[in-house]
Amino acid sequence: MEDFGAALRLNPRDAVALRNRGALHARQGELDLALADFNAVIVIQPNDAISFYNRGYAHFGKKQCELAAMDYTTAIYLDPLMGPA
Repeated sequence: MEDFGAALRLNPRDAVALRNRGALHARQGELDLALADFNAVIVIQPNDAISFYNRGYAHFGKKQCELAAMDYTTAIYLDPLMGPA
């Protein structure tokens, strides 16, 4: 987590660092922080299927099933091979 924070201090638009930090937040149950990171990635890279999938996972964890389904659908649209979605 510290390394991603350091990378983002150098470049706040580092989509890879944001996505990975968001995944760590989600893993730690910090779903609001995860959503903030995934939202930021989607602004920077609006065609990033992985971030839509990850955001869907965070929404699902918050019991926001409709939002999760929309994100999973977008992930599949962007990458038809996105099997987990």
